[in-house]
Order: sequence, then C-alpha cells, then structure tokens
Amino acid sequence: MFRWRRSPFGLGASFPRLALGKENKTPAPLWILAGTAVFAVAAYAAPVLIPLVAAVMLYYLFAPLKRRLDRNGVNRLFIATAAPAGIVVVLFAGFTFLAGPVSGWLEKAPAMVARLQQQADALMRPVEKMREATGQVEKIALPDGGQPGPPEVTVKPRSLLERVFGGLSDFVVSIAATLMLLFYLLARASPPERALIGFLDGFAARRRAWRAVREAEADLGRYLQTLALINAAVGAGLAAAFHFIGLPGGIVLGAMVGLLNFIPLLGPVASVILTLVAGLASFESFGAALIAPGIVAAVHTFETNFATPAILGRRLTLDPFLVVVALLLGTWLWGIGGALLSVPVLLFTVAAWRAYVLRAPPKALEAAKESAAAKAAAPDAPAAPVATASAVVPPVGAA
Repeated sequence: MFRWRRSPFGLGASFPRLALGKENKTPAPLWILAGTAVFAVAAYAAPVLIPLVAAVMLYYLFAPLKRRLDRNGVNRLFIATAAPAGIVVVLFAGFTFLAGPVSGWLEKAPAMVARLQQQADALMRPVEKMREATGQVEKIALPDGGQPGPPEVTVKPRSLLERVFGGLSDFVVSIAATLMLLFYLLARASPPERALIGFLDGFAARRRAWRAVREAEADLGRYLQTLALINAAVGAGLAAAFHFIGLPGGIVLGAMVGLLNFIPLLGPVASVILTLVAGLASFESFGAALIAPGIVAAVHTFETNFATPAILGRRLTLDPFLVVVALLLGTWLWGIGGALLSVPVLLFTVAAWRAYVLRAPPKALEAAKESAAAKAAAPDAPAAPVATASAVVPPVGAA
C-alpha cells in the first residue's frame, strides 16, 4: 500500500508514497478497518471537519473562476476576498428577506395564540377527563393508604431559548471558520490537490488523481445548478398553490420556502412551521390553516425522497440509491451540516472510485467516443476524430 521514497528536501529523511497501481495487493480486511477508522474520526472530530470539508467544497466551486482570473493576471487576493464576502452578502440578504414577513406574522401572534388556545381546549377536553380518571386510579393503587412515595428527582433540561442561542453561536462559529479556511485556500498559489498528487507513486496514478479531481469539480458545479433549478421549481409551484388557496403573501412565502429548501432536513421543517404560522395568522378556521403546511409537507416528501435523487442520478450519472445513502450517512454523522455536504463528498468519492478501482476512462473521453460512434453509425456522416487522453487531460504540472 505504501512505498518509501527519499525526501525531496535533501535532509536524508524518507516519507511514504501511496502505491495505487496494479501491484497494490492490500487485503480487504485492512480496507474495512481503514473505513471504520475514518467513520469514527469523522464522528468524533465533526466540529473541526465540517468547516474544513465545507471550505474545500466551496474552493472547488470557485476553482474554475480562480483559474480563469489567474490566466488573465488578476491578483489571487481578489477572488480570495470576493468569494467569502459574496457568501456573507448572500446569507445576510437571505436573512433580511425572511425577517420582514416573519416579523409581520409575529405581530399577529397574540391573537393567533388565543384563537388556537380556544380550539385546542375544545379538542383536549376528552383527554383531560381521561387524565383525571387515570389519576384517581393511580391514587387508589398507591400503598400506605394512598399516601404518595418520596418525590422523584428530575433534571431540568435547558430552556428553548438557551438551546436556540447555543445552536446559533455554534452556527456562526462554523460559518466564520469555513470562510476563513476558504480565504486561505483561494489565496494559495497552487491548488490543494497538488499536495495529494505529490504523495502518489508514478505518473499514471498522478494523472488519474488529476482527472478525478477535475471530474468531481465539474460534477459539483452541475449539482449546485441542478439543486438551484429544483428549489426554484418547488418555490414557484408552492407560490402558485398558495395563491390558489387564497393565502396572503403567497408569492413571497413560496420564494421563502424555495430558499429554505437549500437547507436539508431543517429547511423543510422550517417551511412547514412558517406556512403553519402564516395560515393561522390568515385564516379563521383551524382546518383551513392546515392546508398550506399540508401542501408543503407533501411536496417536500415527494421532492426529497423521489424527485431530487432521480434528477441528480440522471444529470450526474449517480445511482439514486447512493444519493439517499449519502444523505442518511451524512445526517447521522454530522447532522444538518453532513446533509449539506453529503452529495458533494459523494461526488469526489465516486470520482476516486472510478479512477483507482474501476480504472474507468475520463467522462469527457467516454462522451467523445460515444459521440464519434453515433456520428459514424449515421449514414453519410463525416468521420469525427476521437479524443485522446492527452487531449482531454493537460499535463499534471498545470494549475
């Protein structure tokens, strides 16, 4: 698995290089142990790894623009400063866009809560009667003439306000760490994959690593474009549905739901709560107020479990089963942050699997061969040149 090579620093030391060629005979149990160790470390070091992985994914999102600006002679500090600043502006604009309608609905909260309390009291009367009857039965069943035993000791949990502010502070720290790491990655003269390529043994292994990174980088851009189109379609469809049922501010609410849909797990839950508050503030009947959140829950269930995995699998040549498994594993390991990063990490994992395990040719080469074969099969079609590996992949030393 490893080969020891002389250090390039001229100090007489040596360092290992990965030997991933055909001579690699690493037994399967060792790979299983390595995978288990990776999952254990990922779960334990989540506060450190989540900002690091997020910064790396954002770097490869901006990497094509960075290379274009470098070729045009633009200073690296420009993109290194503009990218984090743009992310901050987008986040601030999103919170500002959400704050206006939410504050208007919160002003109606006292009347809404009073109306909801009246409806809840009518629904809870049978439950209260059952609770009183159960208490009388428990009192009869107590020993010592119905005298209660010693009081139970219970630990008082943190209040909702404490949990909200604690989670908000952790979120702000993670965002700040991610943006700081992104700045330093974009300010580097050489791309981060060059450090990985330097540890690989042989030109063929390094070329496969370069191809895998470039394919995953292109897939990452297509993934974000696809996700933006899906969320725009969800927001537009829900805005039309809200307008149809007569919900005031339905267009703005649909846009808010589309923006929240970028956040896995928490976004759909926040959308349902938001539409429930809007329905309670706009309709007198409790049943009518449940129509909007019911529509949102149904649309999110279909989109999350069926539409998004199928569309991503078709556009990114990913198995929808792998997309769902990646979402489950990411959520289990890192929560909402893991759900956000699961598909981008899956793209890089699949690219590495194609390059080193399946030994598959680059996607661009496969597409060129298929196009040439289709043109050759067509009648009276001129022969198209088939792309070669040297034409698809530039030298390893290129930035």
